[in-house]
Amino acid sequence: MTLPNKYRPETLEDMIGNQTLKETVSVLLGRLDTNPEEIPHTFLITGPSGCGKTTLGRIIATKLGTYNSTHNNNPNFTEMDSADFRGIDVIRSLRSRIHLSPLGDSAYRVYLLDEVHQLSRDAQEALLKGLEDTPSHTVFILCTTDPQKLKTTLKQRCTHLEVAPATPEEIIERLSLVCKNEEADIQEEIL
Repeated sequence: MTLPNKYRPETLEDMIGNQTLKETVSVLLGRLDTNPEEIPHTFLITGPSGCGKTTLGRIIATKLGTYNSTHNNNPNFTEMDSADFRGIDVIRSLRSRIHLSPLGDSAYRVYLLDEVHQLSRDAQEALLKGLEDTPSHTVFILCTTDPQKLKTTLKQRCTHLEVAPATPEEIIERLSLVCKNEEADIQEEIL
C-alpha cells in the first residue's frame, strides 16, 4: 500500500487542521442518531488541490454507513471522477438510480462526485434536477477546486464545507508521525 493511502485519514479526528470544519461536520452528522431527516442531502466540499476534499467526502460516507476504506465494495456508495465522466448521459444514468432503496442494512445511498466543476453545463443542469428531487435516503457529496464554475442554482442547494490546506507546522507534525511509524530516521530540517 502506498504511503498516501496508508495514512489517509479515515475519521474526522484523523484529519489535520480544519478544527471548525470538523466540528461543523460532527454536529451535522450527529443528527443521524436523533434527527436523521435533518442531515443535509447535498454537500459541496471546496478547497485547493490536495487539501482533503475527497477524504472528507469519504469520511462523511463512512459515517453514513456506505464507505469502508479497507474493502469498499458497498453497492450503496458510488464515487465518480467528473473529470473523466462529465457528460449529461452519465448524470442521467446516475439520476435514474437515486430513487433505488439502499441495499442491506444501510439507510443511505451516497454519490461522491469529485472535480464536479468539470461537468458540462448540460450535465450540471441534469444534476440540478436530481438535487431538486432527491429522496431522503440519497446523499450527494460534490467536491471541487473551482466552485465558481458551478451553476449558482446548483451551489444554492448544497451545504458548503470549505477545506483549508494544512499549515507547514501541521504537515511537519504529520510527516514526523509517518516517519516514526515507518521507522524512518529523517531530520526535522528535511521534513
